[in-house]
This record gives sequence, structure tokens and C-alpha cells, in this order.
Amino acid sequence: MAITRDSFKKFIYDVYSTDDIRLEKLDIKYCKMMSSLQKNQYNLTEFPIKVLKIKMTNPRFRVKPLTGLSQSKVTMELKKAIRDEFKYLITDYYYDIIMHMTDNSKQNDDVEKIMKKVRRI
Repeated sequence: MAITRDSFKKFIYDVYSTDDIRLEKLDIKYCKMMSSLQKNQYNLTEFPIKVLKIKMTNPRFRVKPLTGLSQSKVTMELKKAIRDEFKYLITDYYYDIIMHMTDNSKQNDDVEKIMKKVRRI
């Protein structure tokens, strides 16, 4: 699946709308993504989007202190390991711009709805 350059920002903001990220942090994250692509002279009109579905048999949930939402400790550990492994490949790296992973079933469902909408367009 690919997202057009013009639709990319909306897609990012839609996906992160399922999370509790502050808008200011999301703005920085998006700008860093675009800065990295520009510095690497990525000039294609589309951005490839890869979706990986992982079934976790023991997600070990905790309650996030600021929001009261559930968050899987396993996804937190997995995200950190993947980001630590690949961050050196990203020009102008900013924390967690490598990937997005949902933290609970509600977010999974919400992101799946967004992905279905995007696939239809």
C-alpha cells in the first residue's frame, strides 16, 4: 500500500488520533519525518506503508499513568527494540518516527478502520 505525498500528513495524524500523543509532539514528529525524507532526497510522489499484524498471547497490560488507558508492556518493549536497532539508518532521527504500533485492542480496531478507508481511496 502507498500513500500519496499530499495525503501523508492526514494519514499520520489520523493514525495517531487513536493515541494519546500531544499535538505539539505529533507536529514535531511529522516535521522530522519530512525533514529526514528531504535530506535523503526522497522525491517520489508516494510513500510506501507496510502493515505488520502481530498476535500476542500475553500482552502484559499496564495502565498509563497520565491517561488511564491500557498499554501493552510487550509492545513497548518491541517498539523500543526495533527503534534502537534501526534509528541509526534515519537521517535527522527523532524519537519514535520509525514506526507506529498500537498499544491495546481499541487502538487496533481504530487503526484498522483508518487503514480500510485508506485502502478504498
